[in-house]
Amino acid sequence: MQEALANGVAHRDWALEGAKVRLFLFDDRLEIWSPGRLPPPITLERLGYDQFSRNRLMARVLVERGYIEQVGLGIRRMRQEMARLRLPEPEFREDGFSFVITFRSIAPREGVAPVTEPFRALLERGETNERQYRGLTHARERGTIARRSGRRRVILQTWWRRACSR
Repeated sequence: MQEALANGVAHRDWALEGAKVRLFLFDDRLEIWSPGRLPPPITLERLGYDQFSRNRLMARVLVERGYIEQVGLGIRRMRQEMARLRLPEPEFREDGFSFVITFRSIAPREGVAPVTEPFRALLERGETNERQYRGLTHARERGTIARRSGRRRVILQTWWRRACSR
């Protein structure tokens, strides 16, 4: 999921002013919406095979900060990690002016206790840090990740920018 969020920030279309990377948590799935459709020459069919970086500077910063392991491997890593965990492959689609990644949940496997606190499990496995855990928990409870900054609200996009600048 960290890879998908980082990709959402790195590859979003910054020309779409006011648009934000959004995370939606449903009972049966998690969706990450990134502003901007896939840039040519990338297609849904070639996703994960062809490489293109719309925002090379942003991608480099995310690599340097440890949010992305290596430029160009994000989609493949997501697919591999889901397979390793025996979870459904992530789904990719374009919807309006957004690129959407969907992670589907599955019914608990026999002999495996259901995860009652999925974000805690990510933290315990070292896949998120404490700050990301708090942000995800906050988003689940309130439907958004936001902080007050004077009178204006700063949403997920700024949260990521600040996290990357440290």
